[in-house]
Amino acid sequence: MKRKITVMLCMLLCMVCGITMVTGCGPKEPDYTRKYVIFSNGIGKEKVRLDYPGAIDVYYDYDENKGYDFTYTVYYEENDCATGEWGQSYIKIYANKPGTYHIVANVNLGERGRMDYVLRVHIREKPDLRVEPEVRFDANGATVEERDGKTVYVYKYEEWNSFQWPILRLLYNGKEIVQLKSCDGIKSITNLETNTVTWYPHFPNEEIGTYKVYYVFSEYAKEDMDKYKRVETDIIVEVRN
Repeated sequence: MKRKITVMLCMLLCMVCGITMVTGCGPKEPDYTRKYVIFSNGIGKEKVRLDYPGAIDVYYDYDENKGYDFTYTVYYEENDCATGEWGQSYIKIYANKPGTYHIVANVNLGERGRMDYVLRVHIREKPDLRVEPEVRFDANGATVEERDGKTVYVYKYEEWNSFQWPILRLLYNGKEIVQLKSCDGIKSITNLETNTVTWYPHFPNEEIGTYKVYYVFSEYAKEDMDKYKRVETDIIVEVRN
């Protein structure tokens, strides 16, 4: 009988020791001031560990089809056992909405009080895959001169009118991607001698002088809007006798 009791006690002791060894979370009182947080995206798919109060950053590329749904679990530092504190983000983070999002774990650190462990999730801006068109100009009746490395378009006053300016041309791989006419794309014209600015659709008086013509174009065909970038450029035009 005594032998049976001894065997049973040994077996019970082994079971208790085994459980303690497997879990690592014995009866010892843990240090409540030392905890870390594991932030998880989905069910264990991705984990981010933060060992101290403060913030940690993660970055994700823009994606039309992805989303992130984070939860967090708090652990004791000394034995890696869960404290029972956990939570989740209040909103799902979509990768097609650039910005910065915060998942906050407000953790009880005992005598240190409650402190925040913060995961900052950054969704990057959508990459701009549009290409830069090649910019050229049709002189539209002007004579082209090169001065100190700059191109100047020269009109004779008696042959010019205030609606006649070099024509913007936009090309890609040597092919013209839009067909523009005189004045298309002109945003403003500045008389550099009088410092007078005229905004399209108005045009300056027909005066001899030197002008800076500022062009802006982004009105591509609907199917080309995602192919080509907005163009901004300026040229110098001189009107003389």
